[in-house]
Amino acid sequence: MNPVPDVKVEQIVACLWDLRAQVEQQNRSLTDAHRLAAEHRNKRGPLAALQRGLTADLEGVLRVNGVVREATQDCLGLIGELPIESAADGARQNAD
Repeated sequence: MNPVPDVKVEQIVACLWDLRAQVEQQNRSLTDAHRLAAEHRNKRGPLAALQRGLTADLEGVLRVNGVVREATQDCLGLIGELPIESAADGARQNAD
């Protein structure tokens, strides 16, 4: 029995877990930005604090976007390395 598929699947599981955590970080930043904007909805006067907070939250989303993109590409690479036929299929083809 070849252990490589199990190793690849474990790597994919870990990769997806990391990707999920990164997306959750984006979600937290967006939630914070939304909350901050909602708190300032009816305020009058200078909104410098709102501008700073929203800018920081959305810049955080942009930073994580790059990381999410790279992690997604890593996961796709691992998925692409999975064997697409079973050993029995390969043996059957060789017998033909």
